[in-house]
Parts: sequence; structure tokens; C-alpha cells
Amino acid sequence: MKLYFYGLLILMLACGAAVSFGELDPNVSLDSAREIWSDVLRDVDEVGLHATRVPATKEMQLGSEIAGQISSWGAEDPEASKYVTAVGEQLLPNLNRRAIHYQFHVIQSPEI
Repeated sequence: MKLYFYGLLILMLACGAAVSFGELDPNVSLDSAREIWSDVLRDVDEVGLHATRVPATKEMQLGSEIAGQISSWGAEDPEASKYVTAVGEQLLPNLNRRAIHYQFHVIQSPEI
């Protein structure tokens, strides 16, 4: 991992040096480079997700267990929970894991 980081750093420095010594063309946009970089980051994240992914059924089981313990954490704030649920439900269509039933809670607690 350390070697990968150093290789990436050297590559970035070499690209930066090549750009700084070259002539600037006002018609060239870096949008494509930004898109490629975002694709690289997404692909790297995918590797981590596949290595650590929990099956949907197991994740929902863990969530149910945690939700069952909410009453021992503190009183749930119904108004805040209603707002957070409304915001969360607007985000759900953009999620990749649609097999999971999501629930949103806001509790009164001195802990973060």
C-alpha cells in the first residue's frame, strides 16, 4: 500500500511538472481529467466495499437490533425524526443497495 501511494505521488508530481513546463492552451479543459480521477476513486472505493460488504439481510438484522435498543439510549425526538426521515427518503432513490429497508431515528442523548 505504501509503494502504491509513493507511485501515485510520483506520477502526480511528474504530471504537474509536465503541465508547468508546457504551453497553456486556453481551449483545453481539465474536465475530462477530473472525470477520470473521479472514476479512479469510485473504482478504488468499490474494491473496499466488496471486501467489507455485509449481506443485506445481515445488515437489516443488525439495524433492527440497534433500533430495538434506541429506547435505552434516550427519548426519541418525533419532530426531528420526522424531518430526518423526510430528508433520508429523498436520498433513497440514489442508493445502490435497494434491498435494504432504511429507517431514520433522532434521539436525545448527550453523546455524539
